[in-house]
Amino acid sequence: MNRRTNSTGRAYVVPAILAFASLIGLISALIGDGIFNVISWLLLGGLLGVIAWALVKRRA
Repeated sequence: MNRRTNSTGRAYVVPAILAFASLIGLISALIGDGIFNVISWLLLGGLLGVIAWALVKRRA
């Protein structure tokens, strides 16, 4: 029973991390220039990288 609870909790960890990263990236793009632009580009570009990786892995 404990194994099933852990797998259910793990199913929400990665989407929560991705949602948090996209939120931080979007907020940093809105609040300033300079380092905030770099942070937003890295986070939002990283999310696109994760999506591309998942699509490639799914087809393989």
